[in-house]
Parts: sequence; structure tokens; C-alpha cells
Amino acid sequence: MTGSLVLRLCSLALVVGLQGCAAAQAQRAGAQGTAVVDVAALMRLHPFASVLAQYDREIEALRSTALTAGSAETSDALHAAESGFARERSENALVQSRLRAHAAEYANRENAQLAALAASSVQSAGGVRTAMDATYRAQASDVRDRAASSYARYQAALGHQRGDALAALRASLDASLRREYAAAAQRVAERESDDNVALVSASAAERLNLRLRLRNPYTGSDRQAILAQLAALDRRQRDALDAERARDDRALAKQRAAMQARNDAEFARLARDLDQKIAANATERRAVLTAQANPPQLTGLNEPAQPDVDINAEARAFRANTPTVEKDVITPALAAADAEVKANIARVEAADRTSRANTNAEIESLRRRRDALAAAMRAQILRLARSDANGRDVVDAGSGRRASDAKDVTSAVAADLKRLSI
Repeated sequence: MTGSLVLRLCSLALVVGLQGCAAAQAQRAGAQGTAVVDVAALMRLHPFASVLAQYDREIEALRSTALTAGSAETSDALHAAESGFARERSENALVQSRLRAHAAEYANRENAQLAALAASSVQSAGGVRTAMDATYRAQASDVRDRAASSYARYQAALGHQRGDALAALRASLDASLRREYAAAAQRVAERESDDNVALVSASAAERLNLRLRLRNPYTGSDRQAILAQLAALDRRQRDALDAERARDDRALAKQRAAMQARNDAEFARLARDLDQKIAANATERRAVLTAQANPPQLTGLNEPAQPDVDINAEARAFRANTPTVEKDVITPALAAADAEVKANIARVEAADRTSRANTNAEIESLRRRRDALAAAMRAQILRLARSDANGRDVVDAGSGRRASDAKDVTSAVAADLKRLSI
């Protein structure tokens, strides 16, 4: 808002008062008919048209920040991470299924070997254990190869998920900072506008008196002195506003730096938490795969043969001791990681809803102020039009209700508005 806002308002009140008297005299003269005025065109010529445009720009700026896709990108990335964990669970289930399929194959081989041993004349526990150990070692070699391949895929998936999650987190924090800074800058601009109005109001009476003296034809040699006083008033107001804006710019810069530092600290904290969880998951997965790739050793292979050994019981005991780490460790770990990702999704979406609500409230407040200003400008234009119409009924050209003999007062009202802006 310019430094001559209140001067324009005072001049407007004076001109409207004088024109109101002229209009009353014209009405008493009995003027009849219709006058038409182009309100839309005059709104663009109004002294406050720039203020109305500023409101529109600020509303559009806030809307653009409200539509920033940072939080949506965060949610998409976290959902992608959730899908990654789902794929990992699916792969884990497939590995378990293959292990079970091979276990059945190995069990059939063991049963065939046990049957052959039972039919032979030599039935030593040591021989049975040796055969079972060889079979188990063959199984362990196959599991070891599968474990190495699974861990490599797991590490690659964790790396991609970490990069996507951190990028989405940074985008969300930056979008939140932009919205918060835009709201703070808007509050500062409104305060500066109010302060400007207060400064102009404080000198309005003196300024109006000086301008009325300028219009006095008897002023004579005092004219230059009056102009100097008006220039001094403008300079004091401009200097006060410039000083306030400089202070506000420094305060906003400091506030933005604090916001950025806070966001950086939050990003670093969340990144550390994510890295710790990834490292813990990787360590747990490595331990599981290491246990699978290094089966327990059978003992007592060199013991002397024992009579009446129950070979089938030995086989059942061996199978019962086979580790079940895939089902007991890996699956719960993947489920816990999946629950953590879902919780992060819920937190990010809740924060985004709160930020959008605050931005929409700012937009609604600006819209109400903008509409009130536009209504006041339109009402002023119609008042000036009625004054220039000399008692005729005034019709907006945009309404389409225009008589053939209507008097167009648009140019006269434009001249009135131009005088108000001087």
C-alpha cells in the first residue's frame, strides 16, 4: 500500500461530499432518464486497484504453496517402501517354499538311505550318522548359496528404500518450511500495511490542510514553502517505512535461518533413526543367514556300533533339531519393518493435513479482505456515477440493461478517480 493511501481516502471523502451537493441540486432541478457506467473498466482505474491485485497475488502464492507436492511425494515414497517390504515378504515366503520342497526331496533321499541301511547286515549308529551328516551337508551347501543371493538382494532393496525415504523426507520438510515462511512473510506484510496506514493517518489532517492551502489562489509566495512541507511529510513517512521494512527483512531472514536449522536437525535425527533401523535389520538378517549357512555338526560319528538302534528315531530327532530361523526370525522382522513404515506414513499424512489447514485459513482471511475492498471500490464507483448522472438512475454496463438514450458517465467517473489519485 502506497504512502498516500489515507490522503486518497480524505480526498475521496471531500470530492464525494462536494459532488453529493451538486447531485442534490441536479435532482432538485428534475433531471430524468438513465445513466450507464462501466464498473469493470473503472475497477481497473481505481486508486486501490494495485492493492486489490496485491491481494490476488498473495492468495495465489499461498495456493501454490498449498499445492506443493512435497508431502504427497513423501507419502508415495513411504508407500513404495511398504510395497518393497511386501515384496521382500513374498520373496521370503518363496524361499521358504523352495526350502520346504527341497526338504521333502532330501527327506526322501534320507528315507531311501535309511531303508538301505536297515536292510544291510551292518546297522551301526555311526554309519547312519555319517550318511545323515553327508546329506545334511549337501543341504547346507544349497542353503548357503541361496542365503548369499538373498542377502545381496536384501542389501540392494534396503539401499533403494533408504534413498527414496530420505529424498521424500527432505522434500516434505522443505515444503513445510516454504509454507511456514510464506505465512510469516504475509503477517509481516499485513503489519507493515497497518503501520503505513497509521503513519498516514497521523499526518492526514496536516497534509489535507497544506493541499487546501495550495489550491487557495491567494497563497502566492508561500506555495514553495507548502510544497516543501508536503515533501518533508512524504520523506518522513518513507524513511519510517523503509526503516521498518529493513528491520522486518532482517527478522524474516533470521526466522528463515532458524526454520532451516530446525528442519536440518529434524532431517538428521530421522536419518539417524532410519540408518540405525536399517543397520539392525541388516545385522539380524546376516545373523539368520549365517546360522542357515553353518549347520550344527553331528557328534558321535566314531562311536562303536550299538545294538538295537532305532534308526527311524534317530532320523526324527535329527530333523527336529533343524533350525527354523526363516519362520521364527526373518518373517517377524519383516512384519515389524512393515509396521514401522505404515506408522511413518500415518505421521507424515497427519502433519500434511495440519499444514494445509493452516494455509487454507490464511487464504480465506485474505479472500475476505480482498472481497471487502472490492465491494467498497465498487460502491464508491457507483456513488460517483450517481453524482455525475445528475439524478438519473445508474445502471452497470455489465448488467446488459442499457436504454438507448442512456447517458454514459464512465469517462466522468474515471476523471473523478484520477483526481483522487493525485
